[in-house]
Amino acid sequence: MRKTFVSMSKAWLVLCCLVVAVSAQQIPSCQNKAVTPLLNDKPTIYITFETADETQKAIVWLRLHKKGLFGVTGTRDGFTGAWHPERIALLVNGVECANEEVTSPLNSRYWFWRKANSFSPYRDPASFVRSLRLKPNDALRWPDKVTGFFTTSLFKRRGISGWLECPEEKQNGAPNKPCMAVPRRVCATGEVFRPTAVSTDGLATIDLKLHSLEFCSDDASGQQNVDLQATQNSARPSYLRIEYEFKKENFPKKGQRLRVCGRLRWDTDREGWWEIHTTQLEF
Repeated sequence: MRKTFVSMSKAWLVLCCLVVAVSAQQIPSCQNKAVTPLLNDKPTIYITFETADETQKAIVWLRLHKKGLFGVTGTRDGFTGAWHPERIALLVNGVECANEEVTSPLNSRYWFWRKANSFSPYRDPASFVRSLRLKPNDALRWPDKVTGFFTTSLFKRRGISGWLECPEEKQNGAPNKPCMAVPRRVCATGEVFRPTAVSTDGLATIDLKLHSLEFCSDDASGQQNVDLQATQNSARPSYLRIEYEFKKENFPKKGQRLRVCGRLRWDTDREGWWEIHTTQLEF
């Protein structure tokens, strides 16, 4: 009975913590492929979602992410220990679109596995935008803003649901020296999506509907850039969160145009997402 309960718990955790990053064309359409049956002798994870035909090519990678104790990234493995998945399959409208063997365990040292083929978000700004969110982050709740003065210093800055300069350092099977490719500085221009959320940790959280993105040098002079309004369908916007370490309470309003330059950080909370951390804003 205990063994059955543990197996069910692992399966539930796996399904709850799967992340599929959606963006522009990577995996071919699967309209003509037959559904592969679930094999009884080999654990298989299936991800199923409804999508229009034009977005069936919108998967840039398959990603499996293990959380720690109580679903918090950066803590220990918990009662069920490491995960040992064997296969991941993606179903679109009931048709298997992609599948991959998973040969690496996931544990408190290496949190996630990812299959990205030749895709790299660091190749250029256009590639990086493809790895961003197509839906904005949830708005900060008032308890998050009120408790920020101790949760940020005691947990996030110590790696508990914290920030990473390079998420690949926690990827099992990552290429050698993957962090060398991360851009030193990124500049983003866009429209403020919702009112700025000001927390007691000295950070103002700004969600940006992205218009353009640049990989910049340390002096913020643009080196590579992509104009999303010129190259992307306006019906499929990209969103980027900004964490602004402020000294004066002068914040942009909803709907204002904003330009910000800073360091990239990967927030390991929930499914994980990219942010820009900065001490300056232009609006």
